[in-house]
Amino acid sequence: MLYLRSQAQLLADMQVRLSDSGQARWTATELTHALNRAIEQWHGRVSIVDSYELPNGWPNDQFEVTLEDWLPDDVQPQAQWPVDPLLPNETTLSTWKDISTYAVEPAGDGTRTLRLNMVPYNGQLRLHYRARNGRLPTGSPALSSGITATDTSLTVDESLPEIERVGWVKIGAEWIGYRGVTVGSSTTTLANLVRGLHDTTAATHDSAAAVAWGVGAPNWALFQQLLDQASAYAHEYNLTDGSPKERDLHERMLSYYQGRADMFWRRHTPSRAPRWKYQA
Repeated sequence: MLYLRSQAQLLADMQVRLSDSGQARWTATELTHALNRAIEQWHGRVSIVDSYELPNGWPNDQFEVTLEDWLPDDVQPQAQWPVDPLLPNETTLSTWKDISTYAVEPAGDGTRTLRLNMVPYNGQLRLHYRARNGRLPTGSPALSSGITATDTSLTVDESLPEIERVGWVKIGAEWIGYRGVTVGSSTTTLANLVRGLHDTTAATHDSAAAVAWGVGAPNWALFQQLLDQASAYAHEYNLTDGSPKERDLHERMLSYYQGRADMFWRRHTPSRAPRWKYQA
């Protein structure tokens, strides 16, 4: 299951928690930095299982293929095989099965090769991987040109080298997934768009429309931990400012939110390590 919250939603929730809707104590940039520090703590703990099917299938009589640059190294290939090719009338039925022996090999030019020891039965192959959240932009990216409801790439008007190569954005009411990033000196292009995610509808969006980055989680309760941890970091920023009374207040609130964030992990039962067993 994929749950999504936009950067704007998370910032608004933090401002309510911190009783700072007017940004009197913390700017949006400071709160974004706090959120990014909390997101960094999710690495190794929180990820979204996704799959990518090779658009042109596996090449005939080939035992290797170059991986897309946005894919992580820890992929699990699966091929589509007949349920039982020896049984009559069942040759059209198939299921996805793990390929147990494979290797991901880096090359000198920075590319990676997926090498199998057997060619898939019918050329159909997909890769399961884990998408992890990256840093949120501290600016306010917008579309540099309009997109239609069927476009599969978009460009924003900022250079964003810090974002993950796989992620989610929200434009208007539409959630959009992306796979692959090209960062220029003043623009960033998101590729391989998956339109209308999260029960939203693909739509046309005009140039200069705001692009809000998203944070994904497999469990809705994880967002409460994220907000608690980010709130603790926000109070940490103010430990050296203000009167002793104000510093004491921030120290007590830091301890409160940090305790809540830590308690979540003590009580949290993470999903078991993936065995990469999926059925179509």
